[in-house]
Amino acid sequence: MTAHAPASVRVRAPGKINVFLEVGDVQDDGYHELATAFQAVSLYEEMTATPADDITLSVSAKGPVDIEGVPTDDRNLAVRAARLLAQTAGIDRGAHLAIRKAVPVAGGMGGGSADAAAALV
Repeated sequence: MTAHAPASVRVRAPGKINVFLEVGDVQDDGYHELATAFQAVSLYEEMTATPADDITLSVSAKGPVDIEGVPTDDRNLAVRAARLLAQTAGIDRGAHLAIRKAVPVAGGMGGGSADAAAALV
């Protein structure tokens, strides 16, 4: 029996809200100590990864999400995560990442972080 790689992989990653945030003292590294609690919400990003020669990205909206300012190059967290994963794992192939956004862009709900996490799956 021969195993075949799937033609594509689809992942859902939820947005989140901060229900608690406490900013503490500045640490030696210049960052503040943080205490926080998150809650996932029912809005989610959906990413489909399809094998390709390089890492590329396309973005579409699910519902009334304005995707006008979403970068599709190396400024995008999902692209950065995918490139770092490939580099770390020694993978010389890429993937086309198609993100269907439902989490409001720049709304503080973690859509970009959700996309990056989905790229690692």
